[in-house]
Amino acid sequence: MGKPPVDLAGPGALRMLRAANGYGEAQPIGALAPFRIDAISMPEAGWVPVDLASLWGSNGQTQVNDFVTQQLLPPEKARIKLEACGVRAPFSDPLLRQGRVYHQFLRKLHDSHLIDYSTAPGKERIAFFCVTKKSGKLRLIVDARRSNCHFAEPDHTSLTTGEGLGALEFQRGDCVTLAQADLKDAFYHLSMPGELRDYFALTPVRAGDVGMKFLNGQKLKANQRITPRLAVVAMGWTWALHLRQSIHESLAEKAGLTKNSRIRDRQPPPDTQCCHTQYVDNLIVVGSQQAAVEAAYRRATDQLKAAGLQVHDEECERGGKVLGWELTSDALFQPSRSRAWKVRLALAGCGAWPLHWFRDGKARGALQLSLFGPT
Repeated sequence: MGKPPVDLAGPGALRMLRAANGYGEAQPIGALAPFRIDAISMPEAGWVPVDLASLWGSNGQTQVNDFVTQQLLPPEKARIKLEACGVRAPFSDPLLRQGRVYHQFLRKLHDSHLIDYSTAPGKERIAFFCVTKKSGKLRLIVDARRSNCHFAEPDHTSLTTGEGLGALEFQRGDCVTLAQADLKDAFYHLSMPGELRDYFALTPVRAGDVGMKFLNGQKLKANQRITPRLAVVAMGWTWALHLRQSIHESLAEKAGLTKNSRIRDRQPPPDTQCCHTQYVDNLIVVGSQQAAVEAAYRRATDQLKAAGLQVHDEECERGGKVLGWELTSDALFQPSRSRAWKVRLALAGCGAWPLHWFRDGKARGALQLSLFGPT
């Protein structure tokens, strides 16, 4: 394994691997970071999110209407959930409570069409805070805990892990081709249905403070109060992951990447001449037939781009790293060096108490999942 990566130590590796509560602290998405407007990772000005109905195809508007009807709770059920959640107000980065900073931030969001405005007060409040990204940029997170209380619980979203990848069966002598691409700013791609935006309202502002002179063809007074509303499906809404994943899978199927050839956990492995999976914003096509893999990959990326989504970090190579694992060109499946060191250092960071369980083979799946996350 060589020496551990220079940016890893036992406690840090353990924090990165933890996947469940039970440690006396919540599992973070990333380290909480102070707001810096120049460091926010978001689409450039002029970016226009893609309408959900168009991504769902010919009957897309019907699906959107059905979603709003079926998943939005009646007021009485929402009230019960709000009382049970115990959140009186969403958490906001303290800097965004300062008028000048908040107004500048709203202008930036509006320029990228991530928010719109309404003269109505909104039905529920959200707020923003930031966490770190590996790139050094900041990821915006929406505190939508109160908004989530207005919706039914989301459907289960099945994501491929090392379990599904490790079950692939190649023949001796096969040469594995791996093609991958990412969707840029995946959670900003999807437009929030207009019927739901009042449930994702930010603190109202005066129109003049954010440079708004007209709204829906009507002239605004400088001191008129208007309400910013989230206009995209963003991280923090409980349905965001399910919608993002289901649309990605649907577009892949339109490109000819069939359900039968999709890699799934706890399912029989597909034919490994050419198979695929989608992991939120990651497209993965893998197989022993290079021409088939490359053709399927091109069809999928072309379909994503034709739908209006931004694809980047496109790679096609013999073997490589995939979802934190390594699949070599000769079909050896193993943890990536970084992942292996995280596990090793995380165990060291736990201290002595759990180590004999692993040595004796007594560590149950729940404990392993809690420590290391899904494989």
